[in-house]
Amino acid sequence: MKSEVEALLEKYLEGKASQEECAIVESWYLHLADEKDMPSAKQIEAARKKVWNNLSANRKTHWKDKFWLGRVAAILIVVCFGSYFYFLTPKKYPKHANGGSAMHEIRPGTNTAVLTLADGKKIILADVGTGQIAMQSGIKVTKTAKGELIYEFTHVINDNPAIGEASFNTIQTPPGGQYQLQLPDGSKVWLNAASSLKFPVRFGDRERKVELVGEGYFEVAKDKKRMFKVSANKLEINVFGTHFNISAYPEDNKTKTTLLEGSVKVIALDYHSLFLKPGQQAAVKGSAIEVKTVDAEAAIGWKKGLFVFDNERIETIMKRISRWYNVDVVYTGRTSKERFMGTISRDEDINKVLDMLELTDLVHFKVEGRRIIVMP
Repeated sequence: MKSEVEALLEKYLEGKASQEECAIVESWYLHLADEKDMPSAKQIEAARKKVWNNLSANRKTHWKDKFWLGRVAAILIVVCFGSYFYFLTPKKYPKHANGGSAMHEIRPGTNTAVLTLADGKKIILADVGTGQIAMQSGIKVTKTAKGELIYEFTHVINDNPAIGEASFNTIQTPPGGQYQLQLPDGSKVWLNAASSLKFPVRFGDRERKVELVGEGYFEVAKDKKRMFKVSANKLEINVFGTHFNISAYPEDNKTKTTLLEGSVKVIALDYHSLFLKPGQQAAVKGSAIEVKTVDAEAAIGWKKGLFVFDNERIETIMKRISRWYNVDVVYTGRTSKERFMGTISRDEDINKVLDMLELTDLVHFKVEGRRIIVMP
């Protein structure tokens, strides 16, 4: 039985594909053109022969231009090897076979979080209107029309700054939630799903320190007198003013810091430390720090409303899907060891995300309520 990928490619070769289907196939080629880890010439020739032997001998093509034939050959080779999966975000995909009505109940995440004030009071931010929602130690807390939380200093008579430094707030996003806030010093933070940030109502005169669990993107306001410190999963990041992303979920085996602008110092458990340059990522496990050059923009795809899968195993991808759609994931049988690449909007229904992963024919899914079963 032909896979959906093979069927789509056959339609493309026969000139029967719709405009949307052509866009899907050609998007694979466009991503492939930038791929550095291409198969060897010998592997490509073997793949080409295998693919064309599987195609009908009397199939008619509608292209005489060698450039177009080269595109088709490149795409077919990718399918033959099955090592990579490329996709954009077309409007229509085949409906997931196991979807049923249950899949339509699984919606993407939204802007929602719980703010815990210094006195222990909890505020569900999705349930409160815009405007001032709290006043603490001379700091006004406001929710904007865009759903952003802003902390700003106000002059209050007989206010004691030390109280604010010793008072902490915590903002926590649930699975299926995200939120943005501006700290009292003007620094901005975006929190991904299932994350939390603990911070003082007022920063002290010597440093600005926060504690992160999960994933957050930081745009730190410059202040040469007060270093900004992020404590995350037994790791510390020191900065003065810069843009960076930290992924520090407790269930992940590594804490990853990706720098987009400026400079940061990453300090591991044994005080082993190093500085990152823009475009570098530090992956820390225990006292070991591994640094590599990455696509920094891909690391913050979530902030821009995108899933960006960059040479990732299906287990890593499903963790991100689980957090954003608030679903449980279980596995049956052996999962594919192949790595996936691609981009899709986080606003899509979960059935479209699963459908596109299934197009590789390397993984399949069954949905039962809010549980996704991953199958070979």
